[in-house]
Amino acid sequence: MEFEVLCFLLLLRSLPLRIVRAN
Repeated sequence: MEFEVLCFLLLLRSLPLRIVRAN
């Protein structure tokens, strides 16, 4: 897998976590 793809997947995982913490 490319490094960019890994970064994109990490962002997809981090965004929901931030939303839950914000609530």
